[in-house]
Amino acid sequence: MSDMTIPPSTSSAFSQGSQKGGSAATSMLNMNAFLTMFTTQLKYQDPTNPMESYELAAQLAQFSSVEKLTSIEKSMSEMQSYLSALNNAQMIQAVGKEITGASNIIQVTGDQITRSGFQLGVSASESVARIRSQTGEVVRTITMGELAAGRHKLEWDGKNDAGQKVAPGLYAFEILALGSDGRALDVDMSVSGTAFAFRMVDGVPFLVLDGENGLLIPTSSVKQVNNPSA
Repeated sequence: MSDMTIPPSTSSAFSQGSQKGGSAATSMLNMNAFLTMFTTQLKYQDPTNPMESYELAAQLAQFSSVEKLTSIEKSMSEMQSYLSALNNAQMIQAVGKEITGASNIIQVTGDQITRSGFQLGVSASESVARIRSQTGEVVRTITMGELAAGRHKLEWDGKNDAGQKVAPGLYAFEILALGSDGRALDVDMSVSGTAFAFRMVDGVPFLVLDGENGLLIPTSSVKQVNNPSA
């Protein structure tokens, strides 16, 4: 079952930022240290035993390599920032459209339940859906029987096995399906909804589904974007 904690921690984001800054500072320190060492070596070398030309060439080549690697690191960082900004711009354009994302998390808010479904590559001779609370407790078991290969909706009314409405919050669903040979089948699970907003949480981009306080799904999990009329 997937981890139900969606947004990353703020401390983790600050930690990543510190590591990036430290890498650049270390590279500059190494270059300065090399120059200091190299010039000091030239200044104090023994006149009766001067540095061999091949040693000089080797050290200059080492310095050149360090400088090029630092330049490449900077270029890669700039490219990553550009691609992130481009992806975020595309996700902003997804607001108001129908989104399908890879996830097994359902949000229950009053009478509203996140639309969910699953994909079977081959037919299933038996299939069961289980809905779990955030503590891992199974609150509902739905027997679906035989299912053909293809896309299926998960039909859940937001009630537990006793017929009572579950409390608002996040729930996880899992699909257990067996093939004709009795082996477990691979199941691709997903959720769908209308993108209400694009939101950054601790530096990570999310789409908010079906309302201001709707389910958050990472933009990296988005599989399909459709116009509402499609």
